[in-house]
Parts: sequence; structure tokens; C-alpha cells
Amino acid sequence: MSGLLDVTARGLANDLISMMGKDVTYRRVAEVYNPSTGATVATPTEYAVHCILALFTAEEIGASMAEAADTQLLFAASELPIVPARGDEVVFDSATYKVITDAQIEWSGAQHCLYRVRAQG
Repeated sequence: MSGLLDVTARGLANDLISMMGKDVTYRRVAEVYNPSTGATVATPTEYAVHCILALFTAEEIGASMAEAADTQLLFAASELPIVPARGDEVVFDSATYKVITDAQIEWSGAQHCLYRVRAQG
């Protein structure tokens, strides 16, 4: 059940990322077995969302929380219908970023509010 904190925090995260973020394509590729051919086929599912791309601080890199080549990606949970996972891709302008960590989930009470991942591109 959603409470006031869920509604407020999820709405705020969505509003800020929509205003400050960039339009990106979030892509998850699933391997699907085709019984008629006996082969697996890569089937992408894409989501048009907003994302904030940010660099990690020198302190985060120094503490081994990230590498210098990593980019931090922030998504509003209310806009992305899946939880980001390692191996997913984010396409921004003509660059493709590969998600290298499972999502760090920020909670707003009982619901997800914000997803934060490390990616390299």
C-alpha cells in the first residue's frame, strides 16, 4: 500500500529526473529459445526514459566504489517498469553504456523511488 511518503518521494524523483535528465533508451536483451530452429535468439526490449548521467567523485573512486571510467546513471523508478540489472544497456546520443552493477535501490517508504547503477561506455 502506498503512503504519503511513497507518493511524494516518487513524484519528486520523477519530476527532477524528467526536468534535469536526458532522453535515453534503456535496453534489456533476453535470450529466447526458438523451438522450431533449436537456437536461442537475442530479443531486445527497449524503454524510452529519462536519465541523469553523472561522474563519480574522486572520493568514491579512491574508496574503490567506482573506477575512473565509470558513469553513474540515475533513473526514476516510476518511469522505468523494470529494475536495472547487470548486462543491460543505456543508449544516450550515439553512445552505448553497459550496466556493470545491479541497481542500488532507493526507497521512498514501501516502493522504489530511484535506481542508481554504475555503467561503462
